[in-house]
Amino acid sequence: MRIFIGIKPEDCLKEILEIQESFRSLSLPGNYTFPDNIHMTLLFLGELDEAAVSAVKVALRQIEYPRFDIHINKLKNLRDMIVLEAAREPELMELQEKVRLAVAGRDIRTDDRPFYPHITLIRQCNHRTDEPVRLKTMVREVILFSSERINNRLTYVPLFQNPFRGKDA
Repeated sequence: MRIFIGIKPEDCLKEILEIQESFRSLSLPGNYTFPDNIHMTLLFLGELDEAAVSAVKVALRQIEYPRFDIHINKLKNLRDMIVLEAAREPELMELQEKVRLAVAGRDIRTDDRPFYPHITLIRQCNHRTDEPVRLKTMVREVILFSSERINNRLTYVPLFQNPFRGKDA
């Protein structure tokens, strides 16, 4: 299974989809991320077997973290994609590192690329954009996803969710 760990921007999903729709209305060609697949990847793990997926679930279960807000502050290009860039806030960067260390501690190879917090809106798009946005969402949990083809459609299937405690806890 192709596996990654991510978060969903539930609080601003409507606004994200409106931004994406504004590009559709321009008839821009590209591979648009399906609404159900909108997420931010914290850690890409690639192909894992069932035993490794179980080990990742155990690792994620060990992570305790408070809920926190992230701010999405820019609409920009990343290679041939249009993405929303999130601020590199300390809580987000610390969470990503905790996730990476927890998984690596289970002897599962992790992606060595530096973490760049973003949400992909369109792939294979040559339209240039660079503009500020002001979106905010609360991170309430980390989610272990598998990337699967279901009915010939790329679908990110949640396999495990680790909810965080409330802000005041």
